[in-house]
Amino acid sequence: NVTAVAPKSGAVPVGTIIIWPSSSNPEGWAEGKWLACNGQSVSSTSYPELVALGFSSVPNLNERVPWGVP
Repeated sequence: NVTAVAPKSGAVPVGTIIIWPSSSNPEGWAEGKWLACNGQSVSSTSYPELVALGFSSVPNLNERVPWGVP
C-alpha cells in the first residue's frame, strides 16, 4: 500500500504542479489550498500569490500525461 501525505503549508512553492497518487484529496483541499489542473480561472482575491506569478488560470491537464525530460 502507498500512503500519500500532503507537504506542510509553505513547503511547496506557489504554482507547483504535484501529481497526487491517491483517490482521496490532500489535506487542505476543502479550504482551497490545492487546485485541480482543469483550466479553471483563479481569483486574485483568493489566490493573490498565484496571480502575482502571472497566472490567471491553472493549466488544463485533463486527458494529458505528464512527461519529463530525461
